Amino acid sequence: MNRRGCRSFRVRVAAVGFLAAAWLAVAGCADPQTRLLAEDESERVRYEVKTIGDVTTVANSDPIPVAGVGLVVGLNGTGSSPPKCAERSIM
Repeated sequence: MNRRGCRSFRVRVAAVGFLAAAWLAVAGCADPQTRLLAEDESERVRYEVKTIGDVTTVANSDPIPVAGVGLVVGLNGTGSSPPKCAERSIM
């Protein structure tokens, strides 16, 4: 084969490859999906199960302040004695 014949052969191979790729791309889109886009059934509906939220209500959900006093002994060298206060006198 001469150079011109080799070049035309490459062009033909490239054209056939391009057409094959284009045909495969179009063939993949030719079969539309038949799945309907209906909403999936939820677990709750499927089993008709009541949850805790279905049978309860929340009440008295205001924050409640919590305080506490503790006594720690035997920690030598960790500080001085605190000043007298109401919590200390309770203990």
